[in-house]
This record gives sequence, C-alpha cells and structure tokens, in this order.
Amino acid sequence: MPGRWKLIRLGAWTGVGALVAIVSAVLLFGTDGRETPQVGAGGSERRPLVAAFELIDHNGRPVTGQSFVDRPLAVFFGFTHCPDVCPTTLQDLSTLLAEVGPSGNRVQVLFISVDTERDTPEELAGYITAIDPSFVALTGSEQAVRQAADNFRVHYKRVEVAGSRSYSMDHTSTVFLMDRNHRFVGTIDLHENRTMSR
Repeated sequence: MPGRWKLIRLGAWTGVGALVAIVSAVLLFGTDGRETPQVGAGGSERRPLVAAFELIDHNGRPVTGQSFVDRPLAVFFGFTHCPDVCPTTLQDLSTLLAEVGPSGNRVQVLFISVDTERDTPEELAGYITAIDPSFVALTGSEQAVRQAADNFRVHYKRVEVAGSRSYSMDHTSTVFLMDRNHRFVGTIDLHENRTMSR
C-alpha cells in the first residue's frame, strides 16, 4: 500500500471486493495529512472537496462536518421523491457496507437532500430509517444546502414536470468517500458500467 493515497474513482465494481478494499484502506490508512490536489480540465488545479456544511439532520438537530470527527464518510446528494437512483444507491450502500463487516459500521453514510421544499426533517426521518437506521439524512435552507453542494462540487437543479404542478430534481449521483480525517479519497457511481478505473 503506497504511503500516500492517489485519487481513486470507482465506476462501480465487479462484486463487493473493490468496495471492501477501498473502505478497508480508508479505515486503516486514511491520508498522510497533506492536502491532495484536485486536478481539473487541462491539468489545472482545482480547490479540494471538503466535508464542510451546516445543516439539520432528520431528527431536527444542527449538524456540521465536525459532528462526525474521526469517522470516514460516504456522502450522497439526492431527494426523497427520486424514483430510482436515490433509493437504489442508498440500499446498495447499506448492503455493501454490511458485506464489509464490522469495520463497515465505522463509515457514516450522509444523505444530503437537494429538495429543500419537500424534504423536511420529518420526511427525511421516515425515508432514511426505512433504508438503514444508521444512515443520517440532512437538509437545511436553500443557501446552506447549496453551500454544501458547492463544497463537494455537486450539481443540482429543479426540473419542472410538463403538464403537472410537480417537479423533479436533476442532481449528481456520485457517492463521495472521505477518510477519517475527512479528506477526499475517491468516488463511487453505482449506475455506471461495472468496471473499475483509476
């Protein structure tokens, strides 16, 4: 295992093995404490992803990144009215972390809603506990959620449904992995082809 983590991107995986390896490495090694540069198009350096937010959890309590000190994080942005991607991703995460074993229990999954209008703490409580009681769902003001999304470079926008008063939310469907020091390690997208890439 190299002394310093390089950025890893998982386009999902072939079985549970890849996730087990990533989670185990994050738990055991973390990062070396130095800032890992994020490289953008053309090789330009971009600001790093940070687990910084001031939100409200599904129990109505204020939560920040410091609320999860010394715990690796798996962060996913979505919304409760999402018909397939969000519930499937969260259910898959629950199953896969269970497969990791006891060390998987140390990983805190955070589900940050991008639908501040409909996803109240009460709505989130029923949704997230039905999927996995150990997961934490977060919401807040539009400004607070937008800031959290910007910190993870997550895109989202409201999409009106034609001929209806309802709407959907277009959003990034990536799971962000942060080590126990809350430094970015890699991403998982459960909806890409089942191949692993670096």
